[in-house]
Amino acid sequence: MNRWYIALGVALLMASGCAIRVADFSVVSIRSSNIPAKSIGKRVTGESCVFSWFGLSWLGKDPNLKDAFESAMQSGGPEYDAMVDTVVFRTNGLWKSCYTVRGIVISTKK
Repeated sequence: MNRWYIALGVALLMASGCAIRVADFSVVSIRSSNIPAKSIGKRVTGESCVFSWFGLSWLGKDPNLKDAFESAMQSGGPEYDAMVDTVVFRTNGLWKSCYTVRGIVISTKK
């Protein structure tokens, strides 16, 4: 009976994943600033994922945060050039590791 509990515990541990909130940005900038938005777009999401095994990436590849930002910006459209209210998540699952970026795209162009 003890072996059954150990096997069940190992199976539950293997099936679990985790998500870590990496960052929460008002505006993606290193300085406090007032950015005038000419137009405000929709809420977008972008991801960068790689195959992993229990959170360990294979072949030395890791998800790329820049690719996740670019994916989110592309889903907003070519007229948008910045993001506000941005949140970044790092997720490690059973079979994949990801960065996920969510935010609202804005246009600051004249």
